[in-house]
Amino acid sequence: MTRYCEGCTHSGLLRVPATKEYHWPDGSGDVSPCCQMHFDQWSRNAPGVLGTQAVGQGGPYRGETGSKGGGDSAEAAKRWNGKAGDLRRKVLVHVAEHGAQGADDIAATLGEHFLDIRPRCSELTKEAFGELLQRVRLEGVRTARNAPAWAYGLTAAGKRAVDALKARAA
Repeated sequence: MTRYCEGCTHSGLLRVPATKEYHWPDGSGDVSPCCQMHFDQWSRNAPGVLGTQAVGQGGPYRGETGSKGGGDSAEAAKRWNGKAGDLRRKVLVHVAEHGAQGADDIAATLGEHFLDIRPRCSELTKEAFGELLQRVRLEGVRTARNAPAWAYGLTAAGKRAVDALKARAA
């Protein structure tokens, strides 16, 4: 039986054969069939997103995502620190709890300015952030400027990231 890449399936590309298995580093034991591209992407980004790269209250990282190595690991850690990183985490948890919504609706519910939330939603759909959200067009719904309306929903990788964030917070 042919297995297909979970990352490609959630990105809208159906039936991309899986050539590898990714073992998620959050301690859940979850394994995802994936293509080489998603294996490389998740290996590079998931540890920083899931907080498995030396995160703690004390020590050299002072409660922020850190990196012992450098290169891609250090870059991933930088992306998840500071206000933007906090907002990305809030957006992920919000979408997990309330379902797919538009960026402005997410901002209003979180009590944040929409100009702070829109780019965080967009970033979370990008490969560099592990494609944790996916954009979904809302059929028959238009914005005030008569443009198509979009909502952001979680991908499988996004669900795993939220589960890991909640487990870490507990």
